[in-house]
Amino acid sequence: MPDVPSASILDRCARRWPCFGTCQVTTPRKRSETQDRVGADSGPPPPALRPRSLLGGMALILGLSIAGVALGAVGREGLDAFRTAPSPRVGFLAAAFGCAVTEIALAAWRLHVLAKRLAPGITYLDCVRAHLGNMCLSGLTPGLSGGGAAQLFLLARAGLAPSRGAALVGLNFLASSVVLLLGSVSALYFLADDLPAWLRRSTAGTAVILAVALVGGGVLLLRRDGPPALRVSPESGDTGGPGWLVALRRTAGRARDFLQGSLAAARALPRRYPGTVAALLPLTAAAFTMRAATAYAVFRAFQESGYLSELITTLIILILALFFAPTPGASGFAEAASTAYLVGALGPAKSVGFVLYWRLLTLYLPVAIGGAVVLHRLDLEVRNAASRDRSRDRTDLSSGV
Repeated sequence: MPDVPSASILDRCARRWPCFGTCQVTTPRKRSETQDRVGADSGPPPPALRPRSLLGGMALILGLSIAGVALGAVGREGLDAFRTAPSPRVGFLAAAFGCAVTEIALAAWRLHVLAKRLAPGITYLDCVRAHLGNMCLSGLTPGLSGGGAAQLFLLARAGLAPSRGAALVGLNFLASSVVLLLGSVSALYFLADDLPAWLRRSTAGTAVILAVALVGGGVLLLRRDGPPALRVSPESGDTGGPGWLVALRRTAGRARDFLQGSLAAARALPRRYPGTVAALLPLTAAAFTMRAATAYAVFRAFQESGYLSELITTLIILILALFFAPTPGASGFAEAASTAYLVGALGPAKSVGFVLYWRLLTLYLPVAIGGAVVLHRLDLEVRNAASRDRSRDRTDLSSGV
C-alpha cells in the first residue's frame, strides 16, 4: 500500500461529495469546536423520545413480556404452571450480569476502533453512550429498526459526520452478518437432529437472508459509482414543476449525496486501515460470545446441568424473534415461544425464571439505561438551543436591531 498522508483518501471523498465533509477528520484538541458545529448544523434530527414515551415504551414491552411468558407457560402446563417459584443460584446470576456488561464494553470498543479513525476526538465513552442509545431504540422498535438512528444521532453529537457514521454502522452490520451467518450454518450442521423442523427452516431462511445481505454489501463496496436510481443533483429541483416535485427532487439529491458519501467512507476505510476493519470480526464474535455466555450463566442459575441443546435452540428462537417479530424488541413473541419450548424440558418455574432474567439483562435494563443517555443528550440539545437564542438576542440588542 502506498504511503499517503493521513486521511488523504477521506479528504478526497469530502471534496467530491460535500455532505461527506460536514465534519473533517480532526485532531483531539479541536474536538469541542467540531462537536458544536456538527451538533448544531449537520447532525441527524433527534429521536422522537421523551420521558413519557420512554416510560410508555418500557411499560409496553414489560406488559407484552409478562403476557408472553404467561401464555407460553400456561399453554403447556395450565394454571398449575405458577404453583412453584424458581430458586436460582445467585453466583451465576452475578456472573451473567458481568457478561452482559462485558458485551456492552466490547460492542462499544468495536464502534470506537473505527470512529476514532474518522474523528480522532471521539472517546470510548462517547461510543458507550452511542451503543446504549442503539440498544434502547432497538428495544422500543420492531425488528431492531430504531437502533441505528439513535446511534447515528449520538455519534454525530460526539463529532462524527452523519455520512461517516453511516459508513461505520454499515461495516459493523456486515461484520455482524458474517458472525450470524457462521452461527446459523453451525447450528444447522451440528444440531440438525435436535432442532424442530420449523426452526430448521427458519434458521436456513435467515442464513439465506444474511448471505444475500453480505453479497449486496460486497457489491456496493466494490462499485465505483453510486446507486443510479438516486443520480439527481440537488440543484435539479430548483427549476420548474410544482412545489412538491421540487421538494422531492431536492430530497432525492440530498439522499444521493449522503449515500454516496457513506459509501465512499466505507470503501476508503478498508484501504486506509485494513487492520482496523479486519479487527471488527473478532470484536463482533467476542461480543456475540458474551451474549451467549450471559444466556449460559442465567441458564445454569436455574438448571444445574444438562439440556445444553435446549439452551442453544432457545437462543436461536430468541434471535429469530428479535429480527422478525412485529412487536417492540420482540416483546411477547420471544417470551411466549422460548418459554413454551423450555417448559417441556425444565418445567414452568425454571423456564419462566430463565426467560425473564435473561431478557432483563439484554432488553429491559439496556432500554432504561440507554433511554436515560438519549434523554440527557436531548436535554443538552434544548439547553444549547436556548443558549444560542439568548446569545443572538443579546447581539441583536447590542447592535440596535
